[in-house]
Amino acid sequence: MVRGSRAFTPMLRVPLQMEALEARWVPAAYTQTPVVPVVDAAMAARLSAVIQRGAAVGNQANVFTRAGDSITFSNNFLIPLATPSVGVDLAGDGSLNDTLAYFRAGQIAGANSFAHPSVAAVSGYKSADVLGLLPSELALSKPAFVLIMAGTNDIAAGVPLDTFRQNLTRIAETALNMGVVPVLSTIPNSKFSAELERLQPSYNQVIEDVSEALQVPLWNYWRALQQLPNLGISADGVHPNVSPTGGGDLTEKGLQFGYNVRNLTALQTLDKLRRVLISGQSPDLPSNNQSWAPLTNALAVAAGDTTGFQVEVIDTVTRRTLFRFDPFPGFDGSVRIALADVNHDGVPDLIASVGPGGPPHVKVFDGQTGSLIASFYAFDAGLTTGLSLATGDVNRDGFADIIVCPEANAPAHVKAFSASGELLDSFLAFPSAFMGGGRVASGDVNRDGAADIIVTAGTGGQGHVMVFSGTDLSLLASFFAFGPAFAGTLSVTASDFDGDGVAEVAVAPSTAGYDPHVKVLHPLTEEVVSSFYAYDPGFRGGVQLATTGRNGHRALVTATNTAATTDIRILDTSSNGLLDAFFVYEAGFRFGASLGG
Repeated sequence: MVRGSRAFTPMLRVPLQMEALEARWVPAAYTQTPVVPVVDAAMAARLSAVIQRGAAVGNQANVFTRAGDSITFSNNFLIPLATPSVGVDLAGDGSLNDTLAYFRAGQIAGANSFAHPSVAAVSGYKSADVLGLLPSELALSKPAFVLIMAGTNDIAAGVPLDTFRQNLTRIAETALNMGVVPVLSTIPNSKFSAELERLQPSYNQVIEDVSEALQVPLWNYWRALQQLPNLGISADGVHPNVSPTGGGDLTEKGLQFGYNVRNLTALQTLDKLRRVLISGQSPDLPSNNQSWAPLTNALAVAAGDTTGFQVEVIDTVTRRTLFRFDPFPGFDGSVRIALADVNHDGVPDLIASVGPGGPPHVKVFDGQTGSLIASFYAFDAGLTTGLSLATGDVNRDGFADIIVCPEANAPAHVKAFSASGELLDSFLAFPSAFMGGGRVASGDVNRDGAADIIVTAGTGGQGHVMVFSGTDLSLLASFFAFGPAFAGTLSVTASDFDGDGVAEVAVAPSTAGYDPHVKVLHPLTEEVVSSFYAYDPGFRGGVQLATTGRNGHRALVTATNTAATTDIRILDTSSNGLLDAFFVYEAGFRFGASLGG
């Protein structure tokens, strides 16, 4: 007999019609490519061999050079990083300072790499010009790496796309043949003319294609500019702008300008290449579950639409992607995720459920190894509404349990399972006639040692929040988070944000059309602890919520849902202070994300 079970009519079984597909990484358009190059094990092995071949002919591991047009030739690029006075380390772990020192130590004719005037970087150069002078530059500077940007002048001069592709391929092959790793950079938006603006995406895609074909690093500078005022472009419509304090200002204020971001992302790119190819640190992991990194200090982000992988796991301390992961290979829709220690080994495990369009399948993966701990269907296989997912120890046995509820187009039927798939609880959070589904969260709101179950009504539920005791499923609280006139749906999470031993509940509108208003409150008294806008008040695309560990405490995580790039923010709810902010996915991605932390 399931504790708290109530009458429920099972859903009609519908045969599944899903073709089994092989799990694979699908190369993305350049708009989906990360800013800093992804260097997996295969690329690392190949490029390490290139560097070794270069060292045999005198190339220097701590030297790089550049090639390109006026954007690369400019004194605003790299030169501000040449002197030791610039030492801002935004990585937080010292690696950027280490990289600055490493490449400042290398010398080219008495200057370090940042200050060296490359003969292959000249204003007005097209790809053919770069190709003509690159061998001379590489013979002179003897570098391990060359940063290459070309294309803007090719577009202006009417160079055909196929010719540009051939030239760029030969540029990269020239570097490889001379034992130098070519790093191809996308070009910024051009506002000089409508024709340049129209053609620029096609040339950037060629840059991505050549990088993919030759398996050389792609530095996606274009993507790094997308969040800047005026896309980081100066009044001339072509060149990046620069901070009044100079291109070496890597503070938050300085990084509102195109050249400053170019310098930072160049340094981050060099840092990745130094760590992986020179120092032998671990390469990036592939997008399948054959490789894993322990989920300590992790945040899981699931795209609201397929992007070639379903889940990206991010280290919240360094912001670096630990790995990309497909918990449901062959299913090309969104998934829901949570992180919690279900096997009591001290490391959070990853729990995933299928989103709308797929069966109510739940999988649990060991946070240490990535091995599959459990796999079960939470409801009849014909239910394809997608599941809201939460975790919490509802039976006080020291192991996190799994809580699910259909998200929409079904009664708000809540179930709690152990990590092995054993049913612990089953009940209707709202009357059976309500078919809007629900969203779930969990936290000990009454300090009895058991995780209580928080349910918000789905579509048509007016933001109604119900809290049920994890001990006996009795109703602890019932309220409308944004008043009974609210007509949207809510994202919900819960945690002991202030360390007083009692969980608070955080809610925010998850549907478009509402202010990004976040409320944190004590549900038993409805006392509002904190109330703030997570984003600019003009943003009305919906907000997703989760929690994560930060400085020994739980912090609130927000993500933009739709109508914007996926903007992740980590906040201290006691002060509404912003602890961190970063973007995931490409600038044109508009499908939102769900979070697990």
